[in-house]
Amino acid sequence: MKVAIYACLFLGVSSFAFACDEKPTTVDAVYQCLLEKHPSLQSLKYRGAESDARLKAAGQIPNPELEAKSLLSGEKETEIELLQPIEIGGRRSARKDQAQAEINSALVRDSIRTGEIAHQAAEGLTRLRQVVQGLTLLNEARASLTSITKRLQLKRAMTPEDRIALGLFRLFESTIVQKIGLNEAERDSLLSLIESASGRSLSAINWMNEQRRSKWPSLSVPSENATMSVRAAEAELSLAHADMAQASGQAWPDFRIGPSFKQLNETQENSLGLKVSMTLPLWNLNGGGRAFAQSKAQQAEADLNAAKRFERSTLASLKVTYEKATIALESAPKPGSLNKLVSESEKQFARGLIQPNALVEIYRSSLESLETTNETELQALKAYYQHESALGLLPKEIL
Repeated sequence: MKVAIYACLFLGVSSFAFACDEKPTTVDAVYQCLLEKHPSLQSLKYRGAESDARLKAAGQIPNPELEAKSLLSGEKETEIELLQPIEIGGRRSARKDQAQAEINSALVRDSIRTGEIAHQAAEGLTRLRQVVQGLTLLNEARASLTSITKRLQLKRAMTPEDRIALGLFRLFESTIVQKIGLNEAERDSLLSLIESASGRSLSAINWMNEQRRSKWPSLSVPSENATMSVRAAEAELSLAHADMAQASGQAWPDFRIGPSFKQLNETQENSLGLKVSMTLPLWNLNGGGRAFAQSKAQQAEADLNAAKRFERSTLASLKVTYEKATIALESAPKPGSLNKLVSESEKQFARGLIQPNALVEIYRSSLESLETTNETELQALKAYYQHESALGLLPKEIL
């Protein structure tokens, strides 16, 4: 199941209705906690209030201007003027359009960021599961090698073949120990990052029960005008058009109108009138500002056309990568089958049915197969999330 990121953000649903268990027991539960609690997504809760305030500020009417003057010598008089600035030339409307375009641009950026966080969460959890399951295979291989080397050392008379086998097993065991150390360091680092970002402990998860997806979902059908990069370019074009309207409005004169009151202090004569004040647009029609805004609009339109072309090729490339990776994963062995293969090979070696170098090769091939499968899975995962997030879609469950 997927949700539309942009629609959720537009409606102010920053949490995407994801529940976050206090003590998650599955990878899916942790994934939902990450989308709910990730520090980089917490500011989205206030985007709605920010948007409302931005629109309200853009639509504000200028305050009236009060001017008072009193002469205490000569013709003593008091004069009061109250002038209301009136915006003409569509300035206020242009400001509101600018604010709306900035809001749309911010929503698109939030959508893109949310998709990136979802991919990071899925990749981190998937890699953590791979590392934990890989450590199980490595530790079993190390225990078996330790047992085999001890049995060889207990022999009263070691043949040359036994000495070669002992050296071979010790050499490969040192390689296994190094791999275990590297994997444990990666596991601890991933655990720390995920637990701090989700605010939840992962101690209740049985990682051996978490299996690689056997059936991968189909990619969503792209629409040229629905991708996030195209929407971002459209928002920039809308902002450029609003800037053009604002620049055109600046060519109109500043206009103020209001009542005027005048009193002669000696004769107590009063007069009431109407005052109009405006600038004369003789030398400056904001030609430079309008030309600059128009050039920015032309650039934004070119960027929009480029985004449409680039997005088509990018989505097509991601689809090819995803399909190839998922096809390869269909025939890839699972960690359980590799463990079984290693266990059977150890039994055959104990019976003298296979040579030491064959057993070491089985260990090495099993580990290489697991690493290749893990890389392919991460490649498929990356292509899937990049494709879906480009369309503004967020998977509610981890793959």
